[in-house]
Amino acid sequence: MVKRRLKMANGRMVEPDLKFINGVIELGGSSLKKCFQCATCSVVCPLSPDDRPFPRKHMILTQWGQRDALVKDPTIWLCHNCNDCSTYCPRGARPGDVLGAIRAYAIADYATPKWLFNLVREPKYLILLLGFPIVLFLLIAFLNGNLPPKAEEIKPHNLIPVITGIDLVFVPLSIFLAFSLFKSLSRFWKDMTAGMEPPSKYQMLLKGGWWGIIFSTIKEILAHSRFRKCGTSQNRATPHLLLLWSFIGLLIVTAIVFIAEDFLHAEVPFAMTNPVK
Repeated sequence: MVKRRLKMANGRMVEPDLKFINGVIELGGSSLKKCFQCATCSVVCPLSPDDRPFPRKHMILTQWGQRDALVKDPTIWLCHNCNDCSTYCPRGARPGDVLGAIRAYAIADYATPKWLFNLVREPKYLILLLGFPIVLFLLIAFLNGNLPPKAEEIKPHNLIPVITGIDLVFVPLSIFLAFSLFKSLSRFWKDMTAGMEPPSKYQMLLKGGWWGIIFSTIKEILAHSRFRKCGTSQNRATPHLLLLWSFIGLLIVTAIVFIAEDFLHAEVPFAMTNPVK
């Protein structure tokens, strides 16, 4: 890690992480050093809270290379990338892009394992990601004696048996991915809550307790009400909401088919008149 000591006005020494600065610039924050701390971005942002305004402080902390202070800061996730700040920035520093780059850096930092994240992120590994499953399932079909297939047997379930093919691959893979997700989210949650004071009983009462907080959070996610406060990119709210609900619908349909086929032994594929179809 490349570091250089700087002395602040109050006499405290900071060590800029130049690797972090360059990483943010590479991820889309190339306009970072145009910022001269006028605070226009924090003033015009409709989502910036009064007690913890952003993104002004994030711009200066990134310029100083304060990696830990930024990656572990919960407020970087309050930004919806409205770009109101970038629109009104008099220097063209594009704080919205810089904050997006910080989030991308944080995602890479919390990803477990790192090599898997790099495989998915880097375009140069795309051929490997597409080719490996093809080779793997062709090998499984060959080991099961289904290659070369007979003309009347060219059906997916004939080439790759469910138990010795699909389940043999996807069950261990699902367990591995669930474990990786758990490890990543555990580190993320630990850092996000470190140093935060728990809400008082009065604050909890106003918010309806933990269930009230959870319900209001889910409601916000499903309705995108904060997203609609954006000015410059408000037109992104509806397409983003439709995309979210599309994935939720896909999750529901997948769960129904999984339960119907594996537990209820229903015939698949479903008929075209089936509501799930």
